Amino acid sequence: MHGGRSRGLRTQAGKERARRVVLKHGEHTKEAKAKPKEVMDLIKASKDMLSRF
Repeated sequence: MHGGRSRGLRTQAGKERARRVVLKHGEHTKEAKAKPKEVMDLIKASKDMLSRF
């Protein structure tokens, strides 16, 4: 219909532009995904510390 199926992005600039366009709110960044783990580590450390008393 329109020349066949898409073959995807070719250039590094095009891939970078597409990567930035998809990011809307930052919830799926590496930093955002690491936050819950940091919180859980802090909770675990707090529980360990409190269990000693």
